[in-house]
Amino acid sequence: MGNFGVMHHCTKLFQWIFKVKYDTPRQWASEMLHSYSVWSYPILRVREKEYKLKIGIMGGNLYENEDNIRRKAIVYWLLG
Repeated sequence: MGNFGVMHHCTKLFQWIFKVKYDTPRQWASEMLHSYSVWSYPILRVREKEYKLKIGIMGGNLYENEDNIRRKAIVYWLLG
């Protein structure tokens, strides 16, 4: 949890207020190798649009994987 859990609880609150619905149905593959980190490649579906995400899951200053996906879903929902 980043920042003592504040980001985690704020994103859950924003998701509840805006009623953001999102889904991560599958992963996509990347042929590129990245050093110093391990990456996850989920496909995010928000408002019937799909976005290919690249999220660091190990190495560096990271947040919880589900929290990262939730924050990106809120941003795409607000901008979409």
